[in-house]
Amino acid sequence: MCNILNDENIEIQQKNSFSTKTLKCPVCGNFYYKNKKGRTKEYCSNNCQEFNKFKEAMVKRMRNIDFKLDEAILIRRELWGYANIAKLPTNYRNNKRK
Repeated sequence: MCNILNDENIEIQQKNSFSTKTLKCPVCGNFYYKNKKGRTKEYCSNNCQEFNKFKEAMVKRMRNIDFKLDEAILIRRELWGYANIAKLPTNYRNNKRK
């Protein structure tokens, strides 16, 4: 698994190490280290990789469907509801209320 970095530590890491490079995850925006050996990881975690696979497959399939207006409105409403199912960390919910 890749090591996720904080924004303030990125500069320090780049100065201290010439062989590691920081990359930015295209899904969540977290910074992570490039592996020293092997193929470069595209994502910071398996969760981000799985989410991107799911999203790409859904987009591809939905583009092939010719929705009528009322169907499209219903689908958009349902997809918004599904987005609210995504689990948020407990500390996020607590910080949001303050």
